[in-house]
Amino acid sequence: IKLGIYLAIAIALHNIPEGISISVPIYFSTNNRGKAILYTFISGMAEFAGAIIAFLIFSRIESTIFLDLLYSFIAGIMICLVVDEFIPNAFNYQRKLNIIFSQKECMKYCVGLYLLYCLQFLLLFLD
Repeated sequence: IKLGIYLAIAIALHNIPEGISISVPIYFSTNNRGKAILYTFISGMAEFAGAIIAFLIFSRIESTIFLDLLYSFIAGIMICLVVDEFIPNAFNYQRKLNIIFSQKECMKYCVGLYLLYCLQFLLLFLD
């Protein structure tokens, strides 16, 4: 139960910046607050439906190796998306948005991921 509470808090905290990242560009491109809220709501419901479908498909699988492979596959997809789409777009808009993507910023990101990884193991050992 303790791990479930930690996981629920982590998901809730993750949804705040995710909702902002969906709604703000829509609001500024359309100047329509209702459309921004609607699309953010649709995105949230798609996540909820995906979670239910994934639970129904994978709830019977008890193999930790399969789940580890699945998570690594998903992480690979996210890394490819960032490297192939997000970083080149950041460089394209660098002059307009004054985005600085340097080795220092990359190291900050890596340190943040490392701290999250350490926090995960810390929470597992506290149980």
